[in-house]
Amino acid sequence: MRLVHRPRRGENAVDGDVTDRIQVTGEVDTTRPGAYALTYIATDTTGNQAMVTRVVTVEGVKAPVNTVRPKVSGAMRVGSVLRADIGTWTDADSTEFTAQWLRDGEPIRGALGGDYRLTAAGQEALERVREKAVELLDEIREDTSPSRPD
Repeated sequence: MRLVHRPRRGENAVDGDVTDRIQVTGEVDTTRPGAYALTYIATDTTGNQAMVTRVVTVEGVKAPVNTVRPKVSGAMRVGSVLRADIGTWTDADSTEFTAQWLRDGEPIRGALGGDYRLTAAGQEALERVREKAVELLDEIREDTSPSRPD
């Protein structure tokens, strides 16, 4: 009768489990696409070694591309419900989109998702935005209008 030892990975017939003695050389940068070689060397107590090299491939993730622009609809008056549509995106299989409503550039607590009921404070913020936009347009018009000789 012949005995055959069929070790599991990380084991040998003399030492048993040698996974704590496996040395790994090479590095993988998961932030950069590319192929990275890792070499594994296992050594038992008698000095026998086993070596294997594996290639790890890091694939780049495509950034989502907007094909239909996001938009906000609804009446801009206190008490009205505004609705945010996130638009349409390609290459967004693993991306989750959600709306975060802002007031004066800061997130409104609890105002997540597509619908938001406009409050008086929100109406005031919209008016400030409109006023600022009008001021900027006036400045642009002044800067770009033809000059008149004195």
